[in-house]
Amino acid sequence: MRTRLSLAALLALSSTAWGQKPAMLQLTAPPTLVNCSPVTQSPCMSARITPVGSDGKPAPFVLPAPNDLTNLITLSSSDGEIHPFYASVGAGPDAAQHGNVSLLVLDISGSMNQPSPGAASRYAALKSSVADFINGMQEGVDWIAIVPFESHDVVPTIQSAVYVTTKADALAQLNAMPSPAAKNNTALYQAIFTGVDSLRREISSLAHDSHSAEGQQPHLIVMTDGKNEVMPGDDPQLLTGELGLQQAAAQVQASHLDVIGIGFGDREA
Repeated sequence: MRTRLSLAALLALSSTAWGQKPAMLQLTAPPTLVNCSPVTQSPCMSARITPVGSDGKPAPFVLPAPNDLTNLITLSSSDGEIHPFYASVGAGPDAAQHGNVSLLVLDISGSMNQPSPGAASRYAALKSSVADFINGMQEGVDWIAIVPFESHDVVPTIQSAVYVTTKADALAQLNAMPSPAAKNNTALYQAIFTGVDSLRREISSLAHDSHSAEGQQPHLIVMTDGKNEVMPGDDPQLLTGELGLQQAAAQVQASHLDVIGIGFGDREA
């Protein structure tokens, strides 16, 4: 398989580049077949790439908006050309120059207690995935906050997120997560809406405290097993229905943040 940038991507990169102008994308590891369960049962391919200059050495640059990355990268093979369905910034030769600010909003609705392939429950699978994510963080460079959501105290819980820079502190937040309870429903739209607001405020706070906002890569990661479900007895005025969906979508689009949704459970259900 051959990997290259489209013309649109080269133009976008060259307009914001600093240092050496990227000439092409180069594979840093061969494409591999990976298991994407429980998100999907379909086979997935993963590849690591880095921009390089005409001399073949890594070329640092300012990334385009996170939402644009998938459309700007083209994967070419004998079967044709496709765009990846997901692209993210990972550790590489210039990783120390880019800090990640990640807010993980985790579903603890009652249905998360249901069984999951390869795990005791969907919640157990979620916690295992988050632990792997934490293990890959750059201590002292990345900022991570982990908060639960269901359908009670949604806004204050997410707004009280505490961002930490060590694996130990992040794991402590994960281990302090309350277990899913039968009374918990899924205020998904509200969690996304409030999560965007919380992450934007953290980025502003870091810039105010003399941390460089230019090099920070913000990520809102929402992990859930279900659709938006709000019932009587839940928090008042939670986003729900078609209007709630539109409000959450508009919040994401206006933010220009990297918002990632990860699903657990049976996709056919």
